[in-house]
Amino acid sequence: MTNHNNAAQAAEQDPINAAILILTEEADTLSDCHTRTIGDWAGEDEVKARYDHIRAIIAALSKLRAPVADERAAFENRFPSARNDLVTHGVYLHQRNQDRWEAWQARAALAATKGESNE
Repeated sequence: MTNHNNAAQAAEQDPINAAILILTEEADTLSDCHTRTIGDWAGEDEVKARYDHIRAIIAALSKLRAPVADERAAFENRFPSARNDLVTHGVYLHQRNQDRWEAWQARAALAATKGESNE
């Protein structure tokens, strides 16, 4: 079971990853409680639909999380002072670098949204 203090701290530091972990636990619980063998959803159509919905949300959240490493590398290439300033869990020690990083992420998210609408 998840320690609630650790879960709350993780959610503050990486809310997308925290949501993925919570939803994965929920999907696993549904599967464990409603299947005799893995993938056997016989007679459990509503639960299977719920499970599939949760897994779809996890997949969507994972797509949001995936480009972060590339974005961080690009950010630190553009702002070299940030390279040695990363403290823990993706937070920069100096507020100026943290503010720049948050703006960089917002720009990347906006660019990704525009790219998806053009497909």
